[in-house]
Amino acid sequence: GRGGGGPRLYLDAKELAKLVGERWRALSDEEKAPWAEQARVDRARYEEELKAHIDAHADGGASAQAQADPATEEFELLSGSLQERAQARGRGDGGAAGEEQEAAGAGETRAEEAAEEKAESMEE
Repeated sequence: GRGGGGPRLYLDAKELAKLVGERWRALSDEEKAPWAEQARVDRARYEEELKAHIDAHADGGASAQAQADPATEEFELLSGSLQERAQARGRGDGGAAGEEQEAAGAGETRAEEAAEEKAESMEE
């Protein structure tokens, strides 16, 4: 492991799934009812959205393109700029240094979070 000998402040996915499953099975049918209703509502919404998507693309997407909205246009602009960045990285004229800086920043953030969690656990 990681050493340190202190209390472990995380669960891996397998442990988390086991705990969640145990808690779910411990609930009564009455306690599960709101979640079952939410699942039913979400499933109905999904089926409606899927049908609308299929209908919109049944003609090869012509009707969907005719109904373009600003959010779609914004998405297309953003995806275009991401494609340009990817192409620039492929040419070697940018991107790599920025990725390294982003990765370093993410590492620093995680290190700060871990330090805060450790300090909080020591206070308890």
